[in-house]
Parts: sequence; C-alpha cells; structure tokens
Amino acid sequence: MAAIAARSPDIVALQELTQNSTTSWRAVLPLAGLPHVADSFASSPSWEPKGPRRYGLVIAGRFPLACLTSAHTVPWPERILSVAVLAPRCAINVHTTHIPPGSTNGWMKIEMLEAVSAVVSEHSNTPSILCGDFNVPQAETPEGRIVTWGEDMVDGEPRLRGRWRGGDGRRWDRAERTVMEGGAQRLLIDAYRHLHGYGRQEFSWFVHRKERRIGRRFDHVFCSRELVVKSCEYLHRLREDGLSDHSAMELDFEVAG
Repeated sequence: MAAIAARSPDIVALQELTQNSTTSWRAVLPLAGLPHVADSFASSPSWEPKGPRRYGLVIAGRFPLACLTSAHTVPWPERILSVAVLAPRCAINVHTTHIPPGSTNGWMKIEMLEAVSAVVSEHSNTPSILCGDFNVPQAETPEGRIVTWGEDMVDGEPRLRGRWRGGDGRRWDRAERTVMEGGAQRLLIDAYRHLHGYGRQEFSWFVHRKERRIGRRFDHVFCSRELVVKSCEYLHRLREDGLSDHSAMELDFEVAG
C-alpha cells in the first residue's frame, strides 16, 4: 500500500486478490486518497471462491465509481470488473481482468478473452481503459508481429496451429489477437506500444525453466483513442522488491478536447 500511495494515483486496478486480501485492501485504500472501491467478490455474490477461481479483482478511485453491467455471458465473472469512473471532466470506463493461463485452464482462457472483448465493446461509446494480466502474447517481434499461443515458431517464423489443446488453433489465435490488437474496429490501442513502438524489449513476468529465465509481457493497458497517452511505463521495482510476481504498470493520460 505504501508503494502505491507513493505514486499518488487517481485510479488503481488490482488483480489476483483473495477474499481475505481484498478485505485488507478495502480498509487501506481510502488512506491513500482512494475512498471509492469496487471488488469482484461483491459484484459476483453467487461465486464460490476456491480452487482456480479463488482470485478476484479490485478497482479503487479518487472519484466516485459506478459498477457497469453487461448483457454478455462471462464464464468466470469474477475475472472481469468494470466501472465508470465519474471524474470531474467526464466519465471514463475502466475494465480490469485476470485471464486464466491456458496451460492449466485450457479453453477457459479463450472463452474469457472472448468475453472480455465483448464486454469492452459493449461500452465503447465512452472513453475506456482495459488493463490487467492477460497471459498473452507468447512473443512480439521488433517489427510489431504479435505471436500468439495459437502459433508455433518454425525456423524462426510463426505458423498457425491447425489443432491446439483439442480445439481449433485459429480460434485460439483470434481470441488473443483481438485483445492485443484492439478488436475488429481497433477500438483500443496498446498504450505502451503506442508510445514506445516495438523496438524496446519489455517483460512484466518471468518463468524459470531448468537453467533458463524466460520473460513475458503479459500485463497490459489498452485505452480508447479519445485518451491522450502522456506516459506508460512498467514499474519493475515493485516486482524486484517482492511486492508482486508481476511488474505493475502506470498510465498517465488526459482526455482529448
């Protein structure tokens, strides 16, 4: 909490919280000037938090929040939290998510990616931010080519899998790519790549395999084009200090006009 308070944020989105840790966060966030708090445990009352579904989400703001509902079916509704932040100049929709990894949850990852895309598109008439841990992509090339987990690398080139985890590799590829590329209408932009391009290699999470340390850029902030991105950076120090196994992201933006 001290690390977050030191950044003086207006909006904070947290992922992969347990019910106990959410209770603690709700108590301390107002002390950092974030008195308005919503969590997915409260918004999904019928959900039993256990096993792979024991994690929830929190959004806190300096300004009042109004929870957004959706007509779309979300298989794990606790893994997406949507609010309207009632800021002084205009309302801004903020969506946060934690997409389950495909290695342990199979096609639930794809069903959740598809659901998140549908929910965000439903509210696209308002300036929007989508952020969180997406567990995608597999890689990015310096030329801007996104390599999904629905692809194999063959002789250094990505090749679409015909079948993948018992299903259609094309659907897997499409679900990941839709989120990373902002949907069919390019509703959202990748704030980090928008500012820095693809020449800068960046990782937000690491896995250790035998003697190799593999980095992935799994954590993202996507935003509407109505929002002017002033800066977007990974705060690696929070991960390096052991406060999380993921690097946090900080977005500084203004509303156009």
